[in-house]
Amino acid sequence: MLGLNKRDVALRQVRTAIRLFILGEDLVSIHTLAAAAHQVLRDLLKPAGEGSILKDNDRIRPERRKEFAQKINEAENFAKHAERDRDAVLDFNPELTHHFLLDCILMYERLTGRKIKEGIIFAGWYMVRYPETLLDPALKNLAEKVRTQAGAAVGDPKLLAPFLEYDFGDTD
Repeated sequence: MLGLNKRDVALRQVRTAIRLFILGEDLVSIHTLAAAAHQVLRDLLKPAGEGSILKDNDRIRPERRKEFAQKINEAENFAKHAERDRDAVLDFNPELTHHFLLDCILMYERLTGRKIKEGIIFAGWYMVRYPETLLDPALKNLAEKVRTQAGAAVGDPKLLAPFLEYDFGDTD
């Protein structure tokens, strides 16, 4: 028997999802695992009035929030349910998983004040993959420089695998 709290479960799910992502495993399974962790972390943050960048974003126009939420939840719901849409086909965009994973990392850090070892690796990859998301001009320039030097390799998270064995110090 393992004594687990919800935070422990979310941490295990996020760490495993990132490891699977870096190792090039199945993206649908990774997304499902990330989405499960995402919901737990979101639920844990709610009592403090905090939430998810993806799902609790007040910058989405009120009349479009339902549509936005449906699109964000589409892959997660598709993977969990079949009672209403047995023969449906999903057009799955794996890039959505990248954003779910980053949101999980950020929510975990806000919840605990601690960093996830795999999260440090993934966040570095994310910044280089999506430099346009960065606000800090110096960090954005650095990320764009790394992206240019990496060329086609920038999209290959398998190159990060050696960092999984690195000791990042005091991390979860």
